[in-house]
Amino acid sequence: MAQRPHSVVLGAGLMGRLLAWRLTQAGHRVEVHEAGQADAQGAAARVAAAMLAPLAESAITELSVVRMGQHALKAWPQLLAELPAPVFFQQQGTLIVWHRQDAAEAHRFHQLLQRTHHDLPSLPAAQAVDVRQLNTLEPGLGKRFAQGLYLPDEGQLDNRQLLQALLQGLQERGVALHFNSPHNIDNFHPGEAGQPDWVFDCRGLGARSEWSSLRGVRGEVIRLHAPQVNLTRPTRLIHPRYPLYIAPKQDHVFVIGATEIESEDVSPASVRSTTWGRGTPSPQRAWQPLRRTFGPPGWMPSWSGVRPLMWRSLRCCVRTVPTTFTAFGPCCRSSRSSVRSAPWTPTPPHAPRRLPQCLVLLVRPWLPRMPCWTAKSTTPFAAFDRRVTMPRVTA
Repeated sequence: MAQRPHSVVLGAGLMGRLLAWRLTQAGHRVEVHEAGQADAQGAAARVAAAMLAPLAESAITELSVVRMGQHALKAWPQLLAELPAPVFFQQQGTLIVWHRQDAAEAHRFHQLLQRTHHDLPSLPAAQAVDVRQLNTLEPGLGKRFAQGLYLPDEGQLDNRQLLQALLQGLQERGVALHFNSPHNIDNFHPGEAGQPDWVFDCRGLGARSEWSSLRGVRGEVIRLHAPQVNLTRPTRLIHPRYPLYIAPKQDHVFVIGATEIESEDVSPASVRSTTWGRGTPSPQRAWQPLRRTFGPPGWMPSWSGVRPLMWRSLRCCVRTVPTTFTAFGPCCRSSRSSVRSAPWTPTPPHAPRRLPQCLVLLVRPWLPRMPCWTAKSTTPFAAFDRRVTMPRVTA
């Protein structure tokens, strides 16, 4: 009689929870070890605005990652429908606006999006909109911007609800969850008696001891409650220095972010670096028109997080030994679009088991050769990932 494969996932951030969820759906017996607590306070995904924006992010990432985002955007509704708790999700597009003095930067940004659409025609093109169309799309902006870009079909979700729903789903499926339980891959010996069949390392920066090239990029956001404001979609403000955005959540909660800092500092966000802080006059002036719209908001705690990246800001999944894998994040360069993992459709019983598609290989030839990878793939990931065949585990 065939036994259920036993898989261990190290790390219970977004990548770890998504992977554990998919493995349970594929029939694995799953065990999760997390150094922190169940509330995921230390996870970068908890801080992110959770915008699903493959076209908008194409200006700062590679086409291969854009393809992944496009595929994942279509798959998210089904994945969320499978979870035991509701997760806010909307797909009403992204709005890009700018001040008159930043028109040249906006033109450059638009050209980058046009290039992406040329290379990937299946991705909806950015639409130029005037002040009247802006007012129709987002009346809350008033007539503060003369023109903008509308990116259809892009979306967002509530990352904190997602983390909680995944946790609830894992608990209901009987996954062995061990919090305050720091482990590394050396604690397990797959293939030996009493050991798991597979080990997946999703610890992020916790895997620094095994990966000298792993680095952290700090992100900061502020959350505010503004009942008088009505924004229905993520709105980005083009700025030559700061990537600024406002992402609406449920119940008139808004996530505002402006910083990407080459730092692994995990201290709380400072007044100087947050969007409306007195120490940063450029972002403050940039958002000044919207500040009048928000009025005196109800401030909620500011948050900061550090997301793991490799050289050239690419995320990766690599096979270190035949049954051990290390994965750094399910998304591209910026945690603003932090949830781009594609769900995994299990193969038929007669076919070999395959790794979840959320473990994508984004490595380049400069990485060590790994002859264990197989190259055959027919998914939208074919241009940039390679799959590993997981043999059945039999009695």
